[in-house]
Amino acid sequence: MWEVKFTGKAEKQFSKLPKNIKENIAKAIREKLSIDPDLYLSRLSGHMKNYYRFRVNDYRLLCVKLDKELVIAVIAVGHRKNIYRTKVDWN
Repeated sequence: MWEVKFTGKAEKQFSKLPKNIKENIAKAIREKLSIDPDLYLSRLSGHMKNYYRFRVNDYRLLCVKLDKELVIAVIAVGHRKNIYRTKVDWN
């Protein structure tokens, strides 16, 4: 089973979401992402080619997949119309 970790920035973005959206995202992480991320993560292209997205209705989680550690690091959370404009930095 994969472990899903939020960065500080992603945790802050997640905490600002409405309660029902947070519940939907948490359920999707529990039932889908932590079980089989290869089935639900989509690789991004262009300047974000090293990142993945996880879709939950109109919201997206930008992620980094660390295969050796079995960890999915969530680096940003937001609505689909704004999330790809988010400045991401993963080191």
